[in-house]
Amino acid sequence: MPSPLLELPVSFQEALTWFANNRGKVLKVPAKLSNGTLLQGSQGGGIFCPQGQKYALSLKSTIGAQLNSIYADAEPIFHEDGTWTYDYHEVRSKPNAAGKEKNPTWKNIRLLNNLNDGIPVGVFREVMIPGTKVKAHQILGIGQVVAYDERTGFFTLKGVQNFSEKEKLSIEDLDRDTRKTVTTVKAVREGQSLFRAQLLEAYRCRCAITGYDLSDALEAAHIAPYRGRQTNIISNGLLLRADIHGLFDAGVIAIDSNSLKILLSKFAAGSKYAVELSGAKLRIPSQDAHTPDLTLIAAHREKWAHCFVN
Repeated sequence: MPSPLLELPVSFQEALTWFANNRGKVLKVPAKLSNGTLLQGSQGGGIFCPQGQKYALSLKSTIGAQLNSIYADAEPIFHEDGTWTYDYHEVRSKPNAAGKEKNPTWKNIRLLNNLNDGIPVGVFREVMIPGTKVKAHQILGIGQVVAYDERTGFFTLKGVQNFSEKEKLSIEDLDRDTRKTVTTVKAVREGQSLFRAQLLEAYRCRCAITGYDLSDALEAAHIAPYRGRQTNIISNGLLLRADIHGLFDAGVIAIDSNSLKILLSKFAAGSKYAVELSGAKLRIPSQDAHTPDLTLIAAHREKWAHCFVN
């Protein structure tokens, strides 16, 4: 079954590629590219959903939204591996005369579709250029929606460091300059294909957490962050379903190194994952040499300890 991303219009893919290529820059994000591809809506901040599309394409946090008590978007947290985590508040309508808010708008539903189907979004924030009164945009890049908390209204996004490799964009759909960028990014993770093949064999083509067995949806996850080919060892890897991989990298999922029970952070409370992973334990390969390093498992949990409720 093809990836939902590859079934999106080329313009949608081009827009995501633009955000990936401009990751980390501070500039004014245009409303659209020279070929007419839209990057953001005309209503200032918020969730941009191209007309007729099932998914949100980009998220923009304005300075007002970062301070406003209704939206209260959080500051992004940047991690050592080059990724980031960002809590983005859902769109809410203003209270009516009776003081009641309407249900979350259709834009939130589109962003939930991104979460459920693994479709990334472009993420950028409005900032003031230091020493001036000029507004610009801090481009975080491409983010995977990894969780939604109904109680607080926050979507949690995890920055995708290697967009082209993770999403397997069709190079034929991109222009020549983008192809050069894609080729460069793919070269960053040497040995990834072999690493995945080894994990597929070790875990017998089943997700180590869910048991899911469709190989096209399974990814090679690093327990300790990727630091070059030397970190592509089976004891530092887990074979995970794509969405579970994103949650693990974002610290929404952790593993108890003693009981091997799957732990869910406070951000996943009340989500579908709370039901799916209730009582779940890590599946261990049959060969001892392929057993994940429990020290690394414990270190991963400790890194994200602040996300878990004792």
